[in-house]
Amino acid sequence: MKVSQRNKLDYKWIVAVLCFLVMFVGLGFCSSAKNAYFQPVAEALGFSRGAFGLSDTFRYATTAITTMFFHRLVNRFGTKKLMCAGLVFYAMSMLINSVSNTLVGFYIGGIFLGLGVAFAASTMASVIINKWFDKNKGTVLGIILAANAAGSAVAILMLEPLIYSDGLGYKNAYFITAVAVVIVLAIMLIFYKDKEGDVVSGSPKQEEKQKDAEWEGFEYEVLSRKPAYYIVIISLALYALMSVSPISTPHYKDIGFTGEFIALSLSIGSIGLAVSKIVVGIIYDRFGIKPAVNLCLFTALAAKLILFLITPELKALAICYTVLISIATPLETVMISIIVLDLFGKKSFNQALAITTSLFTIGHALNAPLLNLPYDFMGNYTISFVVSTVASVVIIFALNLSIISLKRDAKKETSMR
Repeated sequence: MKVSQRNKLDYKWIVAVLCFLVMFVGLGFCSSAKNAYFQPVAEALGFSRGAFGLSDTFRYATTAITTMFFHRLVNRFGTKKLMCAGLVFYAMSMLINSVSNTLVGFYIGGIFLGLGVAFAASTMASVIINKWFDKNKGTVLGIILAANAAGSAVAILMLEPLIYSDGLGYKNAYFITAVAVVIVLAIMLIFYKDKEGDVVSGSPKQEEKQKDAEWEGFEYEVLSRKPAYYIVIISLALYALMSVSPISTPHYKDIGFTGEFIALSLSIGSIGLAVSKIVVGIIYDRFGIKPAVNLCLFTALAAKLILFLITPELKALAICYTVLISIATPLETVMISIIVLDLFGKKSFNQALAITTSLFTIGHALNAPLLNLPYDFMGNYTISFVVSTVASVVIIFALNLSIISLKRDAKKETSMR
């Protein structure tokens, strides 16, 4: 019996490694690295950038719609089947893109990419880590989601020379990515298994003590009647909607930064993001939800304020913006599931996470069109920066007040048990 328990306890680390691999190829190679294909594909096939960019709209819309049903699908099929299905969708997206010569083909590829992200990305990783780990969830999840940045860096390093090798080199890059996904899919099918029961190890008495000691969270029916719940999920969706990351790079070009400096800045941002995901997870595990959330919120506000001051002569300030925004970005990945678990609890976790992630994805889908709209009329992003900065201040107050309210309600519910 002791050997069996030890094996079960050790297996959670195998689960963590497998999740890292899925994020590495899925988010890193298929999703984050897709920007490297944008210009070569559009030029090779004669697409306008606006028309080709609609593939992202199909991707985000598919993820948002599918995620609304995520909790039901997980309860019905389990994590292994859905994660493997996500990898199949990633591979199909890359294969379709590798042979497509029409916009419709790439739109279909975007739909399959959206399905892959819905089933085999941060939402799924959050559910799995919540099931397998009782301690240090923030740190473990931060390390796993850092695979996104690591995978993207490796993908660009390996595939970019191939993408630009000739007019159709991108087709081979898509195909190689599909092969990498299939290899990880085979590993998942062999080594991954769903967790049986709610507790990885421990006797029934230990489980009883754990349930008595821990707050299990709100039932969703109770949670859905709390105004603070809606303020939290709307604030997070607004955070995604008002992200300045998609317009900061074209802004750098507009004000006169060279392509080489922008590439350097993006590289620093990728490294900073990988590190910050882990650091924010550690901060949550050590100090709690408010310090971790506020670190992201206030660095995002500081980064947006710096954008008003940046000029081509102030390169150090531009790098400072890149570092700050990389510290703020984990609120869009690691912290989403942590906020849901910490504030809403285990009982409503899957359902609340599905709804929160879906709204957050919709915010991302509308982000680029909305913040680019003022540029079409004014020729600059000043209005977008102002609106985004004001929104950051509102989000800071809204989230902090909601955290206080939900924590107070949790204490009341615990004391009444």
